[in-house]
This record gives sequence, structure tokens and C-alpha cells, in this order.
Amino acid sequence: MALTLLASGCSQVIITDVKQEKLDFLIQHYGQRLIPCNVIYQDLTRCSQHHFPNGADLFIDCSGNPDAIAVAPACLKPSGKIVFVGMPQKPVPIDIVALQVKEIECISIFRYVNNYDRALALIASGQVDVKPLISKRFHFNESISAFDFAISAPPDVIKVMIDCDDPIDIRQTE
Repeated sequence: MALTLLASGCSQVIITDVKQEKLDFLIQHYGQRLIPCNVIYQDLTRCSQHHFPNGADLFIDCSGNPDAIAVAPACLKPSGKIVFVGMPQKPVPIDIVALQVKEIECISIFRYVNNYDRALALIASGQVDVKPLISKRFHFNESISAFDFAISAPPDVIKVMIDCDDPIDIRQTE
């Protein structure tokens, strides 16, 4: 998501995670326009206010974490937007008055539905390079091992790929 935001014109993007290795990897491979915030050690609201004193234009939650959702209004400028991508495990309380006071618009999507064409176009054009994100590859016959590995992957693993013998050329599927 952060790479897509940068490719779409955002000047800076705060990325959050609980694993420092992943944040370090992203900064190393994708540059200083990404602002890391390890939410185990840093307060997201303070980090946001430090980098965006007047508030950010956009807050996209991909985690579904209630704590992240709760701080979204404090991180945004008036008339900012929240996009809910992550799916919380249970209902999440949110301060409606905090949203109303800043006239914050809330948008929800069901994961990344209806965004595949744009994502593929960004990758195909070279605006988003996903190759560094692939940490480990498995052959299709090793699919169960791939899922087992992904469940208990080391903290520096970003994406695990399963390769097929007969890869589909996505450009030929239209």
C-alpha cells in the first residue's frame, strides 16, 4: 500500500509495523519518503504530528487494529480521509465526534477488490517494484511447506511466493 501511495503522488508516507526488521527493509529498499513508525516503541499520533504538524491528508489502515483505528482522527487534518482496508476481528469503537469536528470522510473497501487492474498497471509500468518484497519462493508442489513457513516466518520475511510450472501471463488474460 505504501508503495502504491508513493507512486500515486504522495510526498511522504508513514508506515507502521511491530517488526523493526520489516521497517528497516522498506526504508533500505524504497527510500526516505517512507517514514517508519514501530508502534511497539513509538506513539503513532506523536509520529504523525511530528511529520505532519497540520495533520495528514489520508490515513489508510490495513491492519484492522483497534488501536490504530482509534488514533486516526488525531493524525488527520480537517477534511482528511480514513480508508479502512484491514478487517478487525471484532467491532471497533471509534470517536464519532472526533470525526465530525474535523469533517473527516470515512471510506471502506473489502480488502483490495476492484484495485487489481491499477496495481498490475503500476507494477508493469515500473512505478512500483515488488521484486525486493519477495523474500522466499516455493515451487507449487511445496505449497503446504510455503504456508507453514509463512505462518512462522522470521521477522525479516516480507512476502512468500508459490511458483507454478506454467505461469500465467497476466497480460494475456483480458
